[in-house]
Amino acid sequence: MARIGNFNADLDTTETQRRHSRSARVRFWSNVDVGSPDACWPWLASRDEKGYGRFRGKRAHRLAWEFENGPVPPPEREGIANG
Repeated sequence: MARIGNFNADLDTTETQRRHSRSARVRFWSNVDVGSPDACWPWLASRDEKGYGRFRGKRAHRLAWEFENGPVPPPEREGIANG
């Protein structure tokens, strides 16, 4: 199992993680300056016009979440009926 910073490049934890190829995860984390868990981890590759890191058409911070935790939860909205 390959290690990238503090992360394993293994894809066995969630369905979203399995959808992302191992090589995509390796490429993604090679573009992050991984530091301590409580530090900012700067994105080293391309950025959009607002300064957000971009990878495979998505914002890097969202992909980091998906790679390690699964799908980003939808925002909670008060006063909107679900259904």
